[in-house]
Amino acid sequence: MTLRLLSSGVDTLIVTARGGVRSALLVELEAGRKRARHEGGPVPFELGGSGCELLLKPYGWSGYRYWLASPELELWVGAEEGGAGGSAGGGAGAA
Repeated sequence: MTLRLLSSGVDTLIVTARGGVRSALLVELEAGRKRARHEGGPVPFELGGSGCELLLKPYGWSGYRYWLASPELELWVGAEEGGAGGSAGGGAGAA
């Protein structure tokens, strides 16, 4: 039996960053999260006027308070205690 490589490359990339998250964005995320909980599922959310529309889920993931997703990527955002800083993680990959 001979094995032949059909394709290669990265199918998932996970990036984590720590730094300031604008308080206005956190307010928008919280309002969207409450709306998602009220509606019982993910709701459309435009990320900071960027034109990038994701679905904001009604719950977070693995310690992150906010979970946004699209077919191309997933983004997790959380705020540190005291609200001064924040962190974000995200992944993109083939499903």
